[in-house]
Amino acid sequence: MKIIKVRSPFFVSVNETAQIGSKVELYIYNKGNSIPTFLSGVTVSTAGQFTCAAATFAVGNTVTISGTLTGTGTITGYTNPKTYFVIATNGTTTFTLSATLGGTALTTTAGTSTGLTYLTQISGYYALSKSIASTTQIENVYNISNYVREFIAPIKPTVVTVPTVEDNNNWAICIVKRYKETSGGYTLLDTNEYVCLDAFTTYNDGMQLAIDTGSTNPALVLNNQNVTSNYYTNGYLNVVCQRNTAHNFGVRYDDENNNILDTIAILSPSASLEYFNYKIPFKTSLSSLSYQKFILFYQNVFFTKIAIKIDECKYTPVLCNFVNRLGGWEFLTFFKAQTNSIAVKGTDYKLMPNALNYNIAIGQNQRFNLNGTQTVKLNTGFVDENYSELITDLLLSETVLLDNKPVTLKTQGSDLKTVLKDRMINYEFEFEYAYNLINDVV
Repeated sequence: MKIIKVRSPFFVSVNETAQIGSKVELYIYNKGNSIPTFLSGVTVSTAGQFTCAAATFAVGNTVTISGTLTGTGTITGYTNPKTYFVIATNGTTTFTLSATLGGTALTTTAGTSTGLTYLTQISGYYALSKSIASTTQIENVYNISNYVREFIAPIKPTVVTVPTVEDNNNWAICIVKRYKETSGGYTLLDTNEYVCLDAFTTYNDGMQLAIDTGSTNPALVLNNQNVTSNYYTNGYLNVVCQRNTAHNFGVRYDDENNNILDTIAILSPSASLEYFNYKIPFKTSLSSLSYQKFILFYQNVFFTKIAIKIDECKYTPVLCNFVNRLGGWEFLTFFKAQTNSIAVKGTDYKLMPNALNYNIAIGQNQRFNLNGTQTVKLNTGFVDENYSELITDLLLSETVLLDNKPVTLKTQGSDLKTVLKDRMINYEFEFEYAYNLINDVV
């Protein structure tokens, strides 16, 4: 399984001897949706009409035709490639094309369309092409991250009590086909498939390379195992994984004395290479200050993490969810003091009286278009020094929620504290709820 992080650039390179150009095709989709495909069984009729195997069409859709026509049908004015517009269709198997949107039908003669490919307006397909810069600089490079990001939209986590698949909109799959171009046309070089996450690499990581999990433990845990999770309500870890051909993928929960609390099989062995994004929950049945260790395994253990359940007797804990640097949901609890505030804005006007003998109960100054926002300052309570990585991820996250309500961070920076300098480490952050107090959605 190959994994890429699409908040940072990921480059696809084509650098082949004798190439005069190149092409990269992207087929992007979320699990549960269809892989973008080309039309099949297309034949040409008269007056710009075409027939094909069942698909989905609507007036105004585009159809891109490419290739060299060697069949018996003809399309007047066709050049390779060319995009046309659907001006009439039965919605499934017939469509009529025009060179312009809403224009007149093409001139065609009936027959086969051997040599041509037809791509309808399908979300998730991109064809990127370039010519080489010169005969001495033939390498072409394509950054595909921004195309994939359009298909990833984490909104909020839904907590579970047993391992469950994650919302498929939190990640995507991208098939990449590389072609080199010569005087004879395009030649397919290879096809690669990537699991794509809403994650990033750092500058010090250098150019991003795909993470290859291998086949023994084909999984990547989207969480930092070196940070102990202090939690009040149930949360979970995200794990992107595949089935192993010989061994179960599962989770075991141990206590601080390495006594087994529970063992759950998640994926059974299979030759299928299907991808999954699982939520592995914290144990919620434990008492306060209970220690638990997550142990993830196929044949052998490949990940362990400690979590401790904490009760807070004085303050009301606030749960902060955000997407971390690895593309998984992070559950950070602010246990200590909070301060809530509101700020109101409006537009001031000086009014003209409605009569010479005006009503003195109506003032001259009036404020219109009033609305407000709410902010809250929160404290983590005393935490370990290695929480600095969580704090960094929180500041860099594009998706943040407090108790499942969307917020933005007003705090734009923080010292990364150490025990040596700060002794007892507490972090305070100010958040603003990402909506107005008065509903003005139109």
